[in-house]
Amino acid sequence: MLKDRFMDLKNNIPAFAALVTLAIVLIVIFANSFRSVDPGHEGVLYRPFGGGIDTSTVFREGVHFIMPWDDVIEYDMRKKTKEMDLSVLDSKGLTVNISMSVIYRIKSGSSPVVHNELGADYAEQIIKPQSLAIVRDIVGGYQAEDLYSVKRNELQEKAETQLSQELRRYYLITDALLIKDVDLPEQIEAAIIAKEEQEQRNLLAEKKKTEAFELAKAKVQTAKGDSASRVINEQAEAQAIKIKQEQLARSPQYIEYLRAQAVLETARKWNGEYGSGNVFGDSPVLLKSLK
Repeated sequence: MLKDRFMDLKNNIPAFAALVTLAIVLIVIFANSFRSVDPGHEGVLYRPFGGGIDTSTVFREGVHFIMPWDDVIEYDMRKKTKEMDLSVLDSKGLTVNISMSVIYRIKSGSSPVVHNELGADYAEQIIKPQSLAIVRDIVGGYQAEDLYSVKRNELQEKAETQLSQELRRYYLITDALLIKDVDLPEQIEAAIIAKEEQEQRNLLAEKKKTEAFELAKAKVQTAKGDSASRVINEQAEAQAIKIKQEQLARSPQYIEYLRAQAVLETARKWNGEYGSGNVFGDSPVLLKSLK
């Protein structure tokens, strides 16, 4: 009996081993059928046995089930910056060195097309050459000294607009194009510095001229004020004299009143000594003048 059971188990080992192996294979296949896409990324489905890149399928961030023999290629959909330096000619044929940055990203849902048509190195293949060509063409219409000052923002705006239109054909979005630095030829740079220094000197001279004018104006106003004050005092004195004269003309008794007032004033100031100019000797000076 035991012998028969042993023989049955011995005969079933290959089948059991095959079953275990199959289970392990299925577990591995099932485990490899899940792919995770990182935040801010998109997944491109690649079918090696079914036509290559599937441009109709886009995997968003998260976990996705795919066949174990397929693959997922991730693309970063967040904003990126491309730094570039270029040498271009202005309208006079002078060399201008420009440093700029392009901020860009892939249009949402377009990663399969970008991968299929441009590849992972799309920044070098498309963004860089397009940016350089556009800026070079725009700079050719300006003079170097204008790019250093008043036309710099205009250059930046034009280049950003044209690059945005161009990259849209490749499912790329231009968020900004920034002109960071404009390096001019030495002769132009020296001329600009000399011009700025002259403008500073002109401003200083104008400031001193204005200050001198205001100081002179203040002195004139002060002199006018002093003169006006003297005129007012003189007018007031003349008016007082005129009033007294009119009163004297209308009332002779007013003379006697003034004499009495002078006598009283002299009496108040008398120190008890007699001498010239008192009420007992010579008439006081005031009374003499009122006679």
